Amino acid sequence: RQLGVYDVRNQTDGSFEATIPAHVPFEFHLLDAEYGMRLVDVRSWHSLQPRETRTDCGGCHQHVENLGINFKNTVADLQPPLDMVTQTQTVTYDAACNPTLVTTANATEHVPEWKTDIWPGFNTYCASCHTGSGSGAAVFSFTDEQSAYNTMKSKNFADSISGALGSPAFWAARGERTDGRDNNLYASTNPPYKFSSQHATMLGLCTQNDPVKAAWVQKLGQWIDNHMPRTTSGNFSADKDTYHPTVDSAYPNSTCNGTRLRVGYWDDSGFLDLVDVRQNGTSIGGGPWGPNEPNGTKLLTGLSITNNDVIQVMAVDADGNRQFYEKTGKQLKSECRWKYQIVMQEPIPVP
Repeated sequence: RQLGVYDVRNQTDGSFEATIPAHVPFEFHLLDAEYGMRLVDVRSWHSLQPRETRTDCGGCHQHVENLGINFKNTVADLQPPLDMVTQTQTVTYDAACNPTLVTTANATEHVPEWKTDIWPGFNTYCASCHTGSGSGAAVFSFTDEQSAYNTMKSKNFADSISGALGSPAFWAARGERTDGRDNNLYASTNPPYKFSSQHATMLGLCTQNDPVKAAWVQKLGQWIDNHMPRTTSGNFSADKDTYHPTVDSAYPNSTCNGTRLRVGYWDDSGFLDLVDVRQNGTSIGGGPWGPNEPNGTKLLTGLSITNNDVIQVMAVDADGNRQFYEKTGKQLKSECRWKYQIVMQEPIPVP
């Protein structure tokens, strides 16, 4: 799932800042401006604690002691962070295959899947040359959905390590070589690394002013960039939701006296099937809530939480993925006092 895309094209220092869900593993992809595809797959996972702010990346990117880049007064610091909790800014193509940014009201956006998003267009645009006795069958041929997928992977026409920019399947769809290399550097006996001149003119998916065809080209590239998921019958099929919701709670003001509790919850689908907050095993605040409870927060009032009380918060999504945690009243008070008396920041959960 995609949390969002931050546009740095007009930011001279390349800085960025975004609000993201807590307890959600995420990784960074650097996208190029010309094609909107992945330049680098960082392949290191990160996550944030509730209400955590992280602007110091010196642990990995400071190569000389005391010479880390100060985030203060950067372009991103001087403007509001991009909201990646309640909306998703993502890349699409206009009718001429130029990358453009659009913002949706979805909590996340799906990564394209082979059978649903890629295969129908692949069969429509590629079958005439790459099936039977077609002109391109000697280099690449397929008979059905599975053979097309298997052959494309085995011959490296689509390769998640090289990404879309380094994959001949994406070159063919774009009608140009996109990896920055000279076609003459590679012998014609190595077709996986040679761009066919026929693809420069035959398909024309990016030259027909057709938004449907251009959108398919973008999906093909994004699909390759995200390790080419394909729905199967196994437990790890691409169509299975294995993402768990995230939840948090905190006292909402400096009194820290247990009369009010703010609870936040978030799921990649945008909705929860069940949200339940319990005090010593009994639901409080008018809950439980659901189904179809949208991501958000609730302020529970009129409470009487003592140090020895146990507060439990549970969130379940429509596929049965569950997140559960518990804190004592003493833990909630300790967190609250730390925020207000030491850090002096209001603890508003933004899961």
